[in-house]
Amino acid sequence: MLLASSNVLSSFWKILKRGKTFKALDTSISLSEWYQYFAGLLYDENAIAIDQTSDNYIDPSSSVINEPITLDEVLRSIANLSVGKCSGIDGIPAEFLRLLWMI
Repeated sequence: MLLASSNVLSSFWKILKRGKTFKALDTSISLSEWYQYFAGLLYDENAIAIDQTSDNYIDPSSSVINEPITLDEVLRSIANLSVGKCSGIDGIPAEFLRLLWMI
């Protein structure tokens, strides 16, 4: 079955690092089994629900969501960027943004 345990994954990487060949995993899995496996990964019964009474919760229908982004918000966000970390999807490192905005 395709559902691999951590031991199988560990063995896989050890063999791969040594450059040896290995047996392929059994790929004969039904669409139903595939769906159930990945649905189980995405659903976590122990997940913490968003507390709608929290100060950090903003109702999606609130007009606050649709207000324009202010320069102050942008500057605060840039100031809170972690330096020395990988850049995001835009490829612009935090150091560049901080120098550009002189923060």
